[in-house]
Amino acid sequence: MLDLFLLMYTDDMALFVNCPEDLQIMLDSLYAYTIKWNLEVNVDITKIMVFRNCGQIRNNEPWKYNNE
Repeated sequence: MLDLFLLMYTDDMALFVNCPEDLQIMLDSLYAYTIKWNLEVNVDITKIMVFRNCGQIRNNEPWKYNNE
């Protein structure tokens, strides 16, 4: 089976993870990539969507991009 973690199309990107901690790791990796290639993420229009099979979603997940 193939695991999919990233989809990209033109200037859009979607990250897929199984837990909140993995999302932070992916965001940190994305930041390092943008620094290396002199790219910029517009955090003002960036959104996070959470899908779950069951259970509650924590209200205050501490996700950060470049400590913002």
